[in-house]
Amino acid sequence: MQKIVSILLFSIFLGGTIAVFSIVYNDFDHPISFTIVIAYVIYLLLYSAFLLIVGFKNLVKLRWRELRKRIVTLFIWSIALSAAQFMLSPIFKNSVQTIYDWGIPLGIAFGITFSDLLFTAIKKDRE
Repeated sequence: MQKIVSILLFSIFLGGTIAVFSIVYNDFDHPISFTIVIAYVIYLLLYSAFLLIVGFKNLVKLRWRELRKRIVTLFIWSIALSAAQFMLSPIFKNSVQTIYDWGIPLGIAFGITFSDLLFTAIKKDRE
């Protein structure tokens, strides 16, 4: 059941994204287009809340060994992406590295490490 709901919500997300991109790209100036864009933003908020709930529910079902492995993977990806950004930053922009520049590599590493928890059901098998 959860798989069907996830597929349905993702299909609505994909259709809404295509519709909003076409509205914005073609610069439609119709009153209904503004309503569609606002409804899409509200849907994005609700869909992201749904994904957070599903992700936390699946995170709780993980065994400690699997969770520890994912945390190590998170740190490795975060360090690798931060190092890549640190090395490539002087090439593309002439600015000093700040603490705010570490958020993007950490977010990407978090997404790489834990994104499968959002779309797959995990069976409860704890140690």
